[in-house]
Formats: sequence, structure tokens, C-alpha cells
Amino acid sequence: MTAYTIDAWNFSGDPYYRELGFTSSAELRSLWSVSARAGFLPSSTDDRLTRGGPLVGAPSRWTAAGSVQSDLRRKLIGSFSTSLTHGGVNGSEWSMTPSVIYRPINKLQLSLAPTFDVVHDRAQYVSTIADSSNTLTDGNDYVFADLRQRTLSVNARADWSLTNTLTAQLFVQPFISMAHFGGYKALRKPRTFDFDVFGRDRGMVESLPDGRVRIDPDGDAGEQPAFILGDNANETSFVSRAIRVNGVIRWEYRSGSTIYLVWQQTRDGSAAVDGTSLWNGLDRVLTVPAKNVVYFKGSYRSGR
Repeated sequence: MTAYTIDAWNFSGDPYYRELGFTSSAELRSLWSVSARAGFLPSSTDDRLTRGGPLVGAPSRWTAAGSVQSDLRRKLIGSFSTSLTHGGVNGSEWSMTPSVIYRPINKLQLSLAPTFDVVHDRAQYVSTIADSSNTLTDGNDYVFADLRQRTLSVNARADWSLTNTLTAQLFVQPFISMAHFGGYKALRKPRTFDFDVFGRDRGMVESLPDGRVRIDPDGDAGEQPAFILGDNANETSFVSRAIRVNGVIRWEYRSGSTIYLVWQQTRDGSAAVDGTSLWNGLDRVLTVPAKNVVYFKGSYRSGR
């Protein structure tokens, strides 16, 4: 077991990262391996959350992670890893990744690793809006939101050594993420984690038919104009689907001289949340238009 501490300050002397924790790992007699990590992060300041604006007080949080892996000598290898974070600016996050590696023959290896991630962010940055009446935050409203996001991705890979000099690799990664924004709010004053929630503490919030959100920061009686969220990415609820495919053929036609042929296909797109579940939407990735790119690279070694 190893204990550790990490401390970091910015150039103004403000502590923006502090962590106390331990890590431990072991290999069992069965040649299975296990590892664990736990850490506590005391309250500090965050100089990045407002994207160049005032500092924000970051509450304390704790984090933990663990993994287990079976005997690497076997044809079939399994592993499982998980992590959990609670508190702090990000609220909570939990992820897990089961994976399997299979070697049907010595020269072929197949692997599959799905990852499921759940985030509840209590202060997801959305936008900075000019507001001359807000003198505590330098004439701006730093707008944040509560974010609940679920993400599923799958990494599938095949590595095949056809000969000692010719190899082929194929990597496929489908990805889908569904994010729900709500509870729009503005930072109340610097160096705190206090917010004024629009529609409750100040102003009004209106959901528009096209999925955008209209916020009037001081209500109908105020002079500050309303603003619209949703014209830019990551401001309102969305679902994002993507798939990436990489294929590589490597041929070492002479010692030290190699030719690479690479094919890359990407499909990605974002849209408003359409009511489907995260799992049911994964097959829709294949309906997104594809972009294909082919690369060719060669190297030649002269001399001995």
C-alpha cells in the first residue's frame, strides 16, 4: 500500500488541487491481479470553472476506484474496473468497464471493452452573459446548470499478425451520450459555491418549443434583456451519437522500411433528446452520414 498527497497552486498562490489518498495492488497466487485506490480532496478554489472569470469555491470530495484482472497467460482474459467520485464541483460520477480479451490462435487477438458512465454535475458551465447590474461578478452572469448525463461506449479491437512482417488492425468504437440540463443558475459571488437559480431566486425561465431555453435574468420588470440558450452546443439537453472505425495494414517490406495503409471512418451527430432510452439509441449510430479518409505512409531505411 502506498500513501500519497498532491498539492497544486496557480501563479496567484491559490490552491486549486489538493488530494490525500492511497493506492494498493497485488498479484495473487492464481496470477490474477487486483488494485484499489481511494482519495480525499479537501475544499479548494477552482480557477477554470468560469472559463477565465472569477474563482469558484470547490467543495470537498472523495474518489475511489478498483479493478480485477484474470490470468494474462490464458487464451481468454477478463477484467473489470470501476470508479466513483462524490462531492466537489462535479457532484457525482460513476463508471464501470468490463472487458474481455480472446486469443483463438497465437497470431490473432480480439478484445471488447464497453464503458458505462453516469454523471450528475451540480455546476456545468453553460455561458457567460453580460449583466451590468451584477457588480459582484464583474458585470457578467456566469451561467451554470445541473447536468445529468449517461454515456455508453464500446471499444472493439482485432489485431492479426498474418506473417512476421505483415499485420492488420481493426478498431471500432460506437458511442452514445444523453445529457439533460436543468436548474439554470448564475454564480452569486466569487470564491463561493453559491448560485442564484433562475426562476426561483431571480428572473424567469421559459422552455421554447424548439428545445431552446429563454432566460430573463431580472424578470419582466427589470432592464436586463433576456437571452436564449441552445443556439450553441452543450447549452441545452441533447443526445450525441458517434462511431469511429480505424483499419491499419502494416507491411515491413524490408528491415527497417515500412508501409502503412490506414482507413478511417467517422459518423457523428447531435440532436435534441428524442425520448428513447440510452440503450435503444445505440443502433441509430449507423444511420449517421459517414466520413471516410484513407492515409498512406511509407518509410525507407537506407544503409545497414
